[in-house]
Amino acid sequence: MNIKIIPDQTGFRYSVNEVEGSLFSFDYFAICTGGKQIFGTVEGASAAEWVSVPISEPIMHIGITCLRVSTAGTLQSAVQPTANSPDKKAESYSGTSYPQYFLELIERIGPEKIFLSDNYILISEDDINESPEDWLHGLSWHKIKNDTALRYEWQFHAIPDTFGIIIYCNYSLPEISVIIPFHHNICDLQRAVNSVLQQTFQSFEIILVNDFSSDKDIFLIQELLHSPKVKLIDNLSNLGQSISLNIGLLHAKGKYVVQLDADDWLTADALEFIENLTKEQNYAAISGNPYVVTNNNTQIWDGHAVEQSTDYFTYKGINAPRIYKTTILKEMGGWSVNDSYNGRYYEDRLMLSRIAEKHKIGYFDKSIYYVSVHSESLSRKRPLETASAKLSILVNEVNKRNLQLRHTLKGHNMLSAEIMSKTFGINAYTWSIIIPFSRNAAHLHLSLKSWNEAIGDGHTNVRLIVVNDNIKIDLSFIEKQFHFVTVIKTEGNKGPAHARNLGVEFSNSDYIYFSDEDHIVPPDILYRHEELHVENNHKTIVIGNVWGRRVVYNLDPEIETITKHKLLKNFWFRKEFESITNALATGEDYKLFETENNIYRTCFDYSFSDQWQREWGEVFSKHGFGLEEWEHSWLKCGTGSASILRENFNSIGGFNETLQSMEDWEFGIRAGLMNYKIVMAPFSEPFHIIHPKKAEERKDHNKTAIASIKSKFPGIIERAVNSGMLENIVGMIFSEETHQVHHRVSPEKKNKVCLTFDDGPHEYSTNLLLDRLQHLNLKGTFFVQGDRSLFSKPVLDRIINEGHELGIHNWHHRSHENSCSEEMIRDINKTRALLKQLTGKSIGLFRPPYGRISNSLTQKLNDEGYKIIGWHNNSMDWARGVTDIQIISNLAAEGIMNKILLFHDGTGEPESQFKALQWLEQLCTKNELESITVSEYLKYNSIDQVLSGLKYIDRI
Repeated sequence: MNIKIIPDQTGFRYSVNEVEGSLFSFDYFAICTGGKQIFGTVEGASAAEWVSVPISEPIMHIGITCLRVSTAGTLQSAVQPTANSPDKKAESYSGTSYPQYFLELIERIGPEKIFLSDNYILISEDDINESPEDWLHGLSWHKIKNDTALRYEWQFHAIPDTFGIIIYCNYSLPEISVIIPFHHNICDLQRAVNSVLQQTFQSFEIILVNDFSSDKDIFLIQELLHSPKVKLIDNLSNLGQSISLNIGLLHAKGKYVVQLDADDWLTADALEFIENLTKEQNYAAISGNPYVVTNNNTQIWDGHAVEQSTDYFTYKGINAPRIYKTTILKEMGGWSVNDSYNGRYYEDRLMLSRIAEKHKIGYFDKSIYYVSVHSESLSRKRPLETASAKLSILVNEVNKRNLQLRHTLKGHNMLSAEIMSKTFGINAYTWSIIIPFSRNAAHLHLSLKSWNEAIGDGHTNVRLIVVNDNIKIDLSFIEKQFHFVTVIKTEGNKGPAHARNLGVEFSNSDYIYFSDEDHIVPPDILYRHEELHVENNHKTIVIGNVWGRRVVYNLDPEIETITKHKLLKNFWFRKEFESITNALATGEDYKLFETENNIYRTCFDYSFSDQWQREWGEVFSKHGFGLEEWEHSWLKCGTGSASILRENFNSIGGFNETLQSMEDWEFGIRAGLMNYKIVMAPFSEPFHIIHPKKAEERKDHNKTAIASIKSKFPGIIERAVNSGMLENIVGMIFSEETHQVHHRVSPEKKNKVCLTFDDGPHEYSTNLLLDRLQHLNLKGTFFVQGDRSLFSKPVLDRIINEGHELGIHNWHHRSHENSCSEEMIRDINKTRALLKQLTGKSIGLFRPPYGRISNSLTQKLNDEGYKIIGWHNNSMDWARGVTDIQIISNLAAEGIMNKILLFHDGTGEPESQFKALQWLEQLCTKNELESITVSEYLKYNSIDQVLSGLKYIDRI
């Protein structure tokens, strides 16, 4: 019997023979069995007074709550305490079903599983075949499985001034998980949550995903959080519907998931009906007939029993309720986020359609779900954006299924779609495919394999010309493997415009198709292009790069971080997640897939659309894919997927070889002035393999090209900028503003990793964290606050004695934005003096709260000998409800090699952080990485390399 329980403002830490764990935070705490009180109240107790039973593993998932009981052992109605102190009597608590739920719970589990002693009660749902003392002795080895157990404080009925505890170990998982993403709409949310809490079937959990609502909004829903069935998760930015649903899915414990919009609600028997229905039929998903409420008018809308998966895209009803088998959702990879809007729209129809391709979906002729139709919904507030998102998703889905789409836009956002089979034919004209080569032979090889599938065996009407732009790579193997390919070489590296013009000179075909070395093309691409040329009397440039579809073939460590983040969100539930995160974290060049057949179709599983190109959907929704009436169609003239009649290309004058970039736009402007139409080919869009960008070089080339275009075509760029369309795209490309970036020095790749932890110390969490770092053999630097260090000498000593080090995080966690430099330096020096008094060490490392610092404070700190420390990689582990998957994704996307990693002490989810640290330790072991402190890091790196992550503010 050697368990320490140490109270702390953040909870309880306990330690049993080097086994660590945590309990929920309460001011008063007690466990009793058979008349013997094992724990007493926390207040006033010293750590030495806390003794109890041994355990074999951490008790991380015990729910702790209090109920009123009489001295006779009869459970009475429960009340909510007005304060944590037992000196204050509780008021009556009414208006919810919680007390009745507790009564039903005890009736259900039976009196033989309830143990009363004086004023304490212990409840177990496990089979009890031993004495209460023996049962408690074996508490954790009963394998606590559910971390959504009861967590609520109540008082005893018989003696109001006595505070009691129930420990309730919930061994049965909820049958149903209800996921409710929300963003601001709090009044509607309260109605939605209460409709679930009042269900006739009570085996459920509610997962609220706060998609970046305000603190005021969260304050207003505190009452909802009183239920042990409700779990709140915070997004640190507005991520949208699908990502929020996937975050909820990471937490879901139920066999089935109900997707409930925050402005909708359920009938009282909805979950009971779902439970009974799922027992009768093993459906992958279910939908029915919703009640639709518009301006206080309620109607029943007929649902839809689909015949084929694409029906979900074309019928005009509403999908509700949306009920999914949890394992199927994860098999699907969660809700799709690979469109340019990251899954903000159309997520329900897309999910149902994807499931229907592989599994049986049930339909029931009953209404259990209320849909609120109002003007404040996202789709009605942003009608053109909604239509754009739907259109981009539909086009991608019909391309994946090798189908065709016909659509019309009615009003502002009523997108009507008809999906049909594709017609196939044989090209009547001869074609030359021109591919400049300047970078990656592996990408070129994959591209040529896709062309081989697209062209077929005959190759009689098609010739492919690879123009090696004087790159010293032997491409002779290409002509041997692909007999329809000819390789020519430029004299000197003269750029893409020259390479393409040279390819045209070398050709003698009717049509020219310009491709890139990193494009994967669909099987019928040339037939689709030829079809559009014939429809438009050949005086046309046909463009296949419509939505900016990108595919990740290999994980080059130099690809953009934003791309890595988007990729990882697509893999949270897929088996490749571990391999991908390991490769990204350590900079390993990792190939995601390898296939010899159906290359284009394989790419769909590893692809997504560029977020920055999503505005194009608004143009297509408004003007159609012909773009005849749109003055700025030249902005879509991209040479990565463009075709034109060869004689027309020559008539326009070919590409301007003085330009190293934007030569395609300049060509498009000249073509438009000669009355050539630019027409989109959305149903033959290639995939663009993601690779690192030569950002600085491209920036210089763009600057030269913009000056040339403005000189030759006065006003054309200005009119595009002022058109009101493509504001982000045009603004990003043509803006002359420069943005100062502070201290973004990339560290060299060395076998070191530097862990840092902010916001401590805490009696509970810091000790727990130190135990875990010791177990994992990891070192760290703890940036501590002065106000939290005052009474924490034992924790500070332990940090130093176990090989870690201390840094200063100011006296309190106030941002420099709210304090002048003089106040900041005073508090920093005050903290250093305290730490010197407590530890005997003079601390010279400083990290500003929130990373915000001014040039004035920087100078003062430098003058006093401080080293200012930032971070390269923020784990974002401090959010409420954050999962290990999210933390690992954040770390992997930024990489860990020779990086300073930012973690937090005492916030977020300790178990999620621990799992992420375990992942990190495994990477360190596998890759022989050494975990070092900041002071050790400075021996290998310049001071500039530790300033990353800081945000410089204008403050005196």
